[in-house]
Amino acid sequence: MSEKIQIDELKKQYEEMREANEKIVARIKEVEQENGVLKAMDSLHGSKSLEKQIMASFGAKDVAQLIAVNTAHPRYAAVPDSHKCYVRQLKEDIDVARQAAQVLGGIRENLKSEGDNNVAVRNIFDTKFAKDVDLKGRVKALNTTDQDSIIMTAVSSQYIEEFELERQLQRQFREIPMGTSPFDVPVISGVTKARLIGEGASLSDAAFDTTKIRFTAAKLGERYLLPEELNEDSVPAILTIARNELQMAHQRAIEDSLINGQKGGAIDSDYTASTGDNREAWDGLRYLAINNASTATVDFAGAATTLEKIDDMILLGGKYFINPRDTMFLASPIVYNQMVALDAVTTVDKFGPMATILNGALSAIRGRGIMVSEYMRDDLNASGVYDGATTNLSGMLLVNKTRFMLGRRRPLRMRVGMDDRYEFDRWQMAAYQRLDFEGHAQSASEKSVVYGINIALS
Repeated sequence: MSEKIQIDELKKQYEEMREANEKIVARIKEVEQENGVLKAMDSLHGSKSLEKQIMASFGAKDVAQLIAVNTAHPRYAAVPDSHKCYVRQLKEDIDVARQAAQVLGGIRENLKSEGDNNVAVRNIFDTKFAKDVDLKGRVKALNTTDQDSIIMTAVSSQYIEEFELERQLQRQFREIPMGTSPFDVPVISGVTKARLIGEGASLSDAAFDTTKIRFTAAKLGERYLLPEELNEDSVPAILTIARNELQMAHQRAIEDSLINGQKGGAIDSDYTASTGDNREAWDGLRYLAINNASTATVDFAGAATTLEKIDDMILLGGKYFINPRDTMFLASPIVYNQMVALDAVTTVDKFGPMATILNGALSAIRGRGIMVSEYMRDDLNASGVYDGATTNLSGMLLVNKTRFMLGRRRPLRMRVGMDDRYEFDRWQMAAYQRLDFEGHAQSASEKSVVYGINIALS
């Protein structure tokens, strides 16, 4: 019996040693591959070729890897902006060629299922247009001759996602990827303090309170119609213009909703649910401040912007506006120009080298950044809402950016396809995304957004 046990034990040790040896061999191969990539990158970095420098910056060995890079990822923070621009431009060129190949070359349309990543053309170089007209020179400039190896997989949505990072108001808020919809994010709503106890005394239990922020994705979409009569010379230009306009349409809707939205309601009387008004997607910052049961508005008393009222807005938020880096003012162009003209920021003796008399612009006031948006309305009444009657007043917002988040369930995606109603002889280009904007509940104990109302326009 003892000999059998010894044999079994030896077999077990042998298997363990064999598995360990296999892992070591596999790791050696990985190291050899990593060293090969590093040597290739070192070689590229030593080259004076701009194309090779760009690929080396992103650790790409060829164009196929380069177009799969997300230039906005934090790991590429040190990469020069010029290199990122070149890559994004290449992606746009490829994306336009992909869509043009659909319209001109009869390539199959975008797949309809949810998980297909919108791949319309598996290999863009299957078409004469892409190979001989639009991309031949660009790909050659990037030092690749193996054109047939570049397989397109959803460059469109990836490029658009990077493009969106150029937005202004939207990028001020932390973005949360939503694994599903609705999607709950737990937060601590109450905290404790350590207590004084005697030596050897027992300590009773304590617990912090928790709550959650629930994100429920709203779907935004826009569509253009493209006539079949577009010829080969005009298709790339028209597609580029249409794509860019669809991107901007979504950015406009998001910014408008962030400021002026009210979920399922109407903070302003010109809201029209029957037309698919984007402002119904979620509660915007104006509504959150007005709807705070404890006053979160500062009345400018029908006068123009003053530093005293700006200070009142900061004081009203209490601890949420202590750190200037976490807060920002949001103003219309007219209110911003009033802020630029304030006596306290105009002269060097009062505002130092940041004085508007030297710079002609005002990037911050009281150390807090200023963002200008055309969607901050200048046609409001004294209560800070639009009623169609009194339309000669404006407002401004002060926001703690860290207390609000943007949840994204689906990034912006585009589709190009022939209109199912063939009698119209036209193509359709549409763009969709799903997202939500939420934050900590506003109350007497939290005023992380404050609304300055009743501001005169002159």
